[in-house]
Amino acid sequence: EADRNPETPRDSITAGPGMLPPAVVVHGRRGANSNLNGVYIKDDTWHRQVGPCYRGGGAMGHKAVYLYFEGEWRIGPSPDEGSVWAYARSAAMSPLLIDAVWEVWDGRRVTRDPDLKVSDLSVVPPVLFLSFGASALKSVSSGGSPSGVPAPLLRAQGMLLQQPGLWDGRPYYRHTVAEDIFLLCSVAEGHWRLGPLPLGPVGRNVAGRAAVGFPVIFSRSAAALAPD
Repeated sequence: EADRNPETPRDSITAGPGMLPPAVVVHGRRGANSNLNGVYIKDDTWHRQVGPCYRGGGAMGHKAVYLYFEGEWRIGPSPDEGSVWAYARSAAMSPLLIDAVWEVWDGRRVTRDPDLKVSDLSVVPPVLFLSFGASALKSVSSGGSPSGVPAPLLRAQGMLLQQPGLWDGRPYYRHTVAEDIFLLCSVAEGHWRLGPLPLGPVGRNVAGRAAVGFPVIFSRSAAALAPD
């Protein structure tokens, strides 16, 4: 964590309600503190204490993460804690207009991260198409199994639709045909996973039925967006 005491007064930024988006996406962070990624929703709880403030969904059992302005744009725990995990030295009136490179605590020191961005919700794809490659598609049509792709995984190919709400502060998706298959990011586990929802007994889906024959596969990434 980094202690920040910028010289710019916290009330030096003002913006009317129509100038601030109701929600934003923080994305692009990899490695340490990738839990900063996610969807943040405007939070007026800290009105008059700090400038514009957004609250991240946060993982189940974890503290909420905030994006807020206090002399500069910051990402960290609640604004009254005084320490932050990332900051951008920008006085932009909206988080979408931040014009400085984010500086992020990586566990040992603060480093610049030009890949960390704040965008509007248009960057979230409502539909995803999953394929294990041309050979897998050809195999499905011929009834076989391609080399290197386990047969149970083939049923995960196809269209996935974004679901209402968020999972650990990130969009998540459900297969349109194999409805027991979800694509989501488990921040606590530190990766995206494709398989049944991680609820209740291992290997059971949201309806409580066994997810027979489908393994859970992981991508070691805590990106905010599935394409990343």
